[in-house]
Amino acid sequence: MGLWEYVKNLVVKGDLEVKGRTVFKGPVTGAMLINPTIIDSDLVPDITCTRDVGTPGNKWRNGYFNGVVEGEVALQTGSANALPVAGAAYRGQSRIVFGGAGARDRKYVCHKSDAGVYNWVEESNGGA
Repeated sequence: MGLWEYVKNLVVKGDLEVKGRTVFKGPVTGAMLINPTIIDSDLVPDITCTRDVGTPGNKWRNGYFNGVVEGEVALQTGSANALPVAGAAYRGQSRIVFGGAGARDRKYVCHKSDAGVYNWVEESNGGA
């Protein structure tokens, strides 16, 4: 077995089974649709902070993660010190910091002040 290189467009009608690793070299333009039952390796973008998962019109229903997740409502554990540095990229986004034993959860929203400074502001807990 060796390397097989196809220079022009390749169209497969029907099933294509690949045993072993699949590596995409060069740009993948547009959306890449993957319909697996199991992904047994990391999904790594080619450039940091450039690629998305889903779109505003095509959102994922559920996500199960272990660790920090960035997004509209991301869940974090620990203290407010675990929040990312407030900035334009987080404006209007919220984060929930789970309280430990005997401590309530706290929700923070990134706001821009009149002076143009971004800060995480704790939302009222509604008297709870």
